[in-house]
Amino acid sequence: MELVISDLVGRFERGQLSRRELIQTLALVAAAGASASAAPLRSGSINHVSVLVSDMARSIDFYNRVFGLSVQKIGASSLTLAVEACAGDEVRVRATLVVVQASLDTRRAVPFSTEFREKLARFVR
Repeated sequence: MELVISDLVGRFERGQLSRRELIQTLALVAAAGASASAAPLRSGSINHVSVLVSDMARSIDFYNRVFGLSVQKIGASSLTLAVEACAGDEVRVRATLVVVQASLDTRRAVPFSTEFREKLARFVR
């Protein structure tokens, strides 16, 4: 956890994170650490997580800056994100996430607009 906190503080000091983003992320890291240390079972993976956001482009920008997520693939209504967390030269966590844009009312997939696809293009690696 010390390496994660050190990395976040470094990003803040280099102007890559705002004060608000630093505090929000540190709170998430602390909560995750407390939950993990209190849990009687050890887990090697997470299968599924749902997050509802009102502005996907802003959320992707946040996760890109804070966690280094990159966009691997853009589909009609979904995108594939990838992230790696390292301790020194050693990769400790590698994750791929599929994000689907869905209607909050119908909970069905909604195609990305051309404008949104153009915003996403800058994150493709």
